[in-house]
Amino acid sequence: MEQTGSYQLQTFTANAGSEVKRLKAQVDLFWKKEIKFYRMFGLKDSMTVLECGSGPGYLIENLSAEFPNSSFTALEVDSYLFDILKQNAAMNGQKRYDVIQQSIMSTGLPDNTYDFVITRLVLEHLPDPIGAARELYRVLKTGGKAVFVANDFDFHLRTCPDIPELKKLYDAYCRSRQAGGGNPKIGRELPGILKQAGFVNIDMEIACAHSEITGDRLFLESEGIGISSQLVKEGYLTREALDEIAVQWHALLGSDNHAFYRQIFMAVGEKNPRAMPKNFIKKPEQSVRHNYNKSLAADIKTIEQPRKLELIEKYLCEQVAGALDVEVSGLRSDLSLIDQGFDSLSAVELKNIIKSETGADISVAEFFEGRCIKDISRLLLDSLMKNNKKTERISADSRNNHARKEKKDSDIWE
Repeated sequence: MEQTGSYQLQTFTANAGSEVKRLKAQVDLFWKKEIKFYRMFGLKDSMTVLECGSGPGYLIENLSAEFPNSSFTALEVDSYLFDILKQNAAMNGQKRYDVIQQSIMSTGLPDNTYDFVITRLVLEHLPDPIGAARELYRVLKTGGKAVFVANDFDFHLRTCPDIPELKKLYDAYCRSRQAGGGNPKIGRELPGILKQAGFVNIDMEIACAHSEITGDRLFLESEGIGISSQLVKEGYLTREALDEIAVQWHALLGSDNHAFYRQIFMAVGEKNPRAMPKNFIKKPEQSVRHNYNKSLAADIKTIEQPRKLELIEKYLCEQVAGALDVEVSGLRSDLSLIDQGFDSLSAVELKNIIKSETGADISVAEFFEGRCIKDISRLLLDSLMKNNKKTERISADSRNNHARKEKKDSDIWE
């Protein structure tokens, strides 16, 4: 079965057997924290639960023991890991959960099937994480929850005393995964990914494992040496750097009061049929404000003075309402923009729109000096009038130059 992404078992680690042990330690390291969050996110007994990217099945094994009346399905694409998963699915002749060999990108599962879906440390290896999230959205029942667990290697394992050389290891790991289409810093992006996939009621938590709580052994096993060795083999990390890191680790473990901790990001979203993914939404026609845009400067020249300000104020109300995502009727033209919810991002957006559509350049600072729409309207009118006068002056100069040239040419021919 075709497998895509930056997690290819044969190239991810120097030893497949050690990788299976590392995956188990990685589950055990966070399990006591994770189960609390799964419960908080809505997982309970008697649900239908799917885990995508189950690996050898250590997480779903824990979950099935914790919720014995639930129905579990484990999905894994890698053949080596799937064989272990299939063996672990049965205990004492009793099937604990169903197993399917499929990709998270195309599970082959029916729509609206599961109450709860989990994918753990998978999205960071995929070239198309949003596509994977949409696939999980599809197989969820309406109102069902999906939890996405991911790393962010800017917030990976930290030690006390500090080991600065670890940065070389993590940078090498990130380059390796990115070369395979992955994103090892995807943790911070999870809420945005879920939103683009169509999920609503999105939330995110961080689970932290600390060596004083779990002990040193689990940390060491969950990191493993196979990945580091593979990075050296592929040229992402030098042997000298790996040797130095090993020496520093040895010194740290021998020091009193040493500690290290690691974090994983956990985001949850709910399926709601009224919230469709952005890419699936038909784009509306251009908003009303577009009717005022590039013709505004020209209109200012042709209408009477009292109506100039009225036209600009109407234009600005449309733009501010668009920036704040509110109805025009909900705005007050005499109340400061800050008091109506304007922030720095809204100010930059409005500044750019005004500049591109009218040619006038309003400073961002103007929006944050207690000014209201009426104030900004006067500033914009002044700027447009100056621009018009400048344009008229340039046109007059051009006409005069042209007339002088014609007269000079005429004199020559005479």
